[in-house]
Amino acid sequence: MRVTSCRFQRPPLAILLLLMGTLCACSTLAKGERDISVNVGPSILPNIGVTTGVGQIFMRNEERDVSYTFEIQATFQPWDDEDIHDDGFPGAGNFTQFQLGVKRAWPMAEKRHWTSRAGAVWFRAEGEPNIVQLPGDYVGVYIGFGFERRLGEHLTLGPDLSLLVVTLEQSHDVDFVPQLAYRFTWSF
Repeated sequence: MRVTSCRFQRPPLAILLLLMGTLCACSTLAKGERDISVNVGPSILPNIGVTTGVGQIFMRNEERDVSYTFEIQATFQPWDDEDIHDDGFPGAGNFTQFQLGVKRAWPMAEKRHWTSRAGAVWFRAEGEPNIVQLPGDYVGVYIGFGFERRLGEHLTLGPDLSLLVVTLEQSHDVDFVPQLAYRFTWSF
C-alpha cells in the first residue's frame, strides 16, 4: 500500500462561497443601515493588481462612534514592476491572496474616518516573487491602517497600508510583506 502526501494547493471555491453566503446571511447582526459592503480597488506590493472583498458590520458602538466589520478580501496581482520598467531583474510571477479578518472604523459620524484591519492571510507567490523571494504558499496574519472618505450615502473611498507577517508552508522563516490598497466601497 502506497501512501502519498496531500499538499494544500488552492482554497476550495466551495469554502469561499460558503463564507461569503454566511456573511450575507448574517445581515441582522448589526440591525442598521448599510450593514453589507462590497469593495474593489488597485493594490500594490509585492506586485501590481486589484483587490476586492465583501464585509458585514457585526457591531456598532454609538457612544464611542465606532463600528466593527467582518471582511473577506481577495487580491490578485499579475503585473510586476518589470512590466513598467525593465531593470534587468527577472519578472515576478502571479501573486494571489485571500484575507479573513475584522475592520474597525471610527469616528463613523464624520465624513472622514480612520480604519484599522487585522486577521489571517494566505497567499501564493509564483515565479520569482518580489519581497518573499521563494515561490510557494504562505500563511500568516496581517494588520493595517488607513482612512476613508464618505462621498455620499453609500460610497466611501480611501487607502490603507497593511503589513503581512507570513511564513512559507513547511518553513519556520518569517517574512514581512507591506501592501498598499485604495478601496472603493459601496454599502447597502
